[in-house]
Amino acid sequence: MVFAYTQEPSKAILNTYKKLDEQPDKLLTQLVNALLQTNVDAVSQLFPLYSKLPKSFQTKDIRLWSLAILSASKGEHLEALNYYEKLHNIYPEMLPLKFQWGMSLFANRRYYEAKRIFTELKGKINSQVPNQILEHIDLEHKWNLLGNFNVVSNYNVNQGNSSQNGWTFGEPRHTYGIHLGIGLEKRWHLPKGFFINTKLMTESDFYPKYKPLNYLSIYSNFGIGYQDTKKEIQLTPFSEIVFNNMNSHFDYGATILGFKTQMNYNISSRWQVGTEYKVQYRSYHQENEALNNHIHKIDVMTLFKPRLRTNLKTNIFYEESFYNSIFKSKGYKTFGVGVLWNEIWGSHLGSQFSMEYYQSRYKGLKMIFNTTEKKSTVNLGIAIWNPKWSMQGVIPKLHFSYSLVKSNIDLFSYKEPKIFIEVFKPF
Repeated sequence: MVFAYTQEPSKAILNTYKKLDEQPDKLLTQLVNALLQTNVDAVSQLFPLYSKLPKSFQTKDIRLWSLAILSASKGEHLEALNYYEKLHNIYPEMLPLKFQWGMSLFANRRYYEAKRIFTELKGKINSQVPNQILEHIDLEHKWNLLGNFNVVSNYNVNQGNSSQNGWTFGEPRHTYGIHLGIGLEKRWHLPKGFFINTKLMTESDFYPKYKPLNYLSIYSNFGIGYQDTKKEIQLTPFSEIVFNNMNSHFDYGATILGFKTQMNYNISSRWQVGTEYKVQYRSYHQENEALNNHIHKIDVMTLFKPRLRTNLKTNIFYEESFYNSIFKSKGYKTFGVGVLWNEIWGSHLGSQFSMEYYQSRYKGLKMIFNTTEKKSTVNLGIAIWNPKWSMQGVIPKLHFSYSLVKSNIDLFSYKEPKIFIEVFKPF
């Protein structure tokens, strides 16, 4: 929801701009009226004339107010908010100024303060804008239900490969499975643009004919962050418990503890850059504690939005894992790049294309082969859906994905095609 500043100066004002610099009193009257009405075009024409007047005709308040409106009209919301806060300290009860200050707080995503301002203004001004703003802020505060359901057809579920050198690592197996995810997420907005974010999510894969891939995970996080019109920064500790279904029931598999830091910065309305750094430690049950490891990952991304229904995301990432046991050879270093393109074509077709390429180098010799493994991986994905095919807001997506893994140890090279239907609801 975007609320624009009024930009409709009267013809009388426009016709007298050139003469007003010779009539300081009239110029001041017209400028004050334009400020009270948030008339951007009029302020942009009158303020330069006002700035040329002798200092005796100028006041700091008018100058600050004019700069606030002009900064907001150019998208410089942080500068505008600084001007409005200075003005509010001088005129705390002036309704037009308080309304503009509230709009500036809202534009800067300072929802905590904006809610207080517009709750106060709701019964004092004849406008529906306060109600619209409050409805939007309420949406920002509500619990969000997350969920998806996938039916998967995996054509190489065991990552099998018959090596040309005589080694056999199992023939590729085709099987079906389902994935289910459901969770809750909420953001609490605090003063000065700070917020607390929390998430609880559970996910599960179930392959009736291939139990090694069956699992159930419970994920939770609780983080703190800061946001304004240009940037968002978060520090989020998280935990996850994983249960495996190797037998007829789920057994405890591992616990993952970690934290991630994220920062996104809006360069313009079309360009955004971001970075994420994540550290996690995975610990296993006592009988498998030799597999305990920790992972560091840094990801740098750009997001380009050339049109309203189009976006293109690219990223570069580096990941490294460490094992402190006899399995040191399982540690690896990975460097990769990715691209994701989303497009909505008219009202009947949505599409998504993704591609990822990365190289991994392991840190020790593979037993038996006496060789350090190096491998490259290519992941391709295509998804299509029809936004009109919606049942109570639930939209099905058809996905095709293809993974190609090439290793210098031929036995560990494989191809993995998948077709799956994702059923999701945007909440």
